[in-house]
Amino acid sequence: MPRFYIEADLAVDMHVELTETVFHHWVKVLRAQVGEKATLFNGQGGEYEVTLVEVAKKSASVAVDSFNPDDRTPGFSTLLG
Repeated sequence: MPRFYIEADLAVDMHVELTETVFHHWVKVLRAQVGEKATLFNGQGGEYEVTLVEVAKKSASVAVDSFNPDDRTPGFSTLLG
């Protein structure tokens, strides 16, 4: 299941419009279709399983199905030079 960072507030049982970056990668590049699932995280702890519910020409939205409190985001940042 694909996993994406999204700059948006997330909560179970809400609908969220995908950002342009996530829309492009998931819908245009990976060719996701309505009904497919992904994992979204917003850097605020945990991650959310979502289902793609609507796809338009330049946008898409998901339904937030569940929350997993496991935080896989590293607690440090790395600078590559």
